[in-house]
Amino acid sequence: MLVLRNWKVGTVIVLISFVIIVQALPPPHLCNDPPVCPLTLVSYTPSDYEKLWYDNINTWFQTPCVYMKDKSQEASIATWVSQSGIKNPHQELNESVFSTFLFKNECTAETFKSYIEPLAGISRHPLFCTKSSDYIVNKDYLTVDCNNYPTESRAFYFDLGASSWTQGGGGASQQWVDGVYRSCGVKFTGYYMWEASPMNPGDIFKEIPDDVMPYYHWYNIPAFTGKGAKDNPLTLLRILTRPEDYVVVKIDIDNTLVEYEFVAQILADPELLNLVDDFFWEHHVNVQEMYPWWTTQYDKQTLKDTYELFRKFRNAGVRAHSWV
Repeated sequence: MLVLRNWKVGTVIVLISFVIIVQALPPPHLCNDPPVCPLTLVSYTPSDYEKLWYDNINTWFQTPCVYMKDKSQEASIATWVSQSGIKNPHQELNESVFSTFLFKNECTAETFKSYIEPLAGISRHPLFCTKSSDYIVNKDYLTVDCNNYPTESRAFYFDLGASSWTQGGGGASQQWVDGVYRSCGVKFTGYYMWEASPMNPGDIFKEIPDDVMPYYHWYNIPAFTGKGAKDNPLTLLRILTRPEDYVVVKIDIDNTLVEYEFVAQILADPELLNLVDDFFWEHHVNVQEMYPWWTTQYDKQTLKDTYELFRKFRNAGVRAHSWV
């Protein structure tokens, strides 16, 4: 062993060694996280039923319920209703109705399929058109595929227009999202909620389950759309999450211009698209059957725009669902 007796030289050696060790360490927020392999999109394949609607939406967009009631669509709608919901990893769905993603594990090169409800009809439960308006906020038409959620990764839930844990205009979105993903074995390590309507913080937090409270963040302010702004939820999403995390985003502010600005920011930013996994959004457009709820008679956007926007998300690997 070579011993350097010169104190100054020895000190320099110690300092250099220390610097090398520190630089070799991972960032502090990664030290306790297990390694997680990122997933990348191989392809998105729309089902035959989705293709039918996508190819005809230029003529069907004004009165979509008329076409959903056609007898030629009965079998597809029946399959959709009977097979939708939370899908376990070993369950196969009818691929003539349900669209599919193919993802690849970047560590193992293994590929796997993930199902999603078709972009079809009025972008709500199909029985709203064929049975009753009672289905206006029914979410059973959504297909959440548990095969898509690696339980070892961190999971984040961002809700823009969150209301409260047990209440919301389209039902309690926070409670619903938390329950659905728990059914898939996913427990969120971060809940970030924005609600512009003034509410009593005491009333908000007393509803939060005990095991959620340590991870729960509630902002009783409007979600600001300025790019890079500290009160823009997408700024926080970009800072807190990584591509290997599981990220769920829901937007339902009931302000079309504000919502669309957030949507446009995500679609225009490859980094954000790579961070978001599941996306829920109620796109308010000019469609006759929704006038009593949306009052969108004079809006320029129609279901054609809804289909185009959601297809862009899906083609980028984001599981985009039409919300209520």
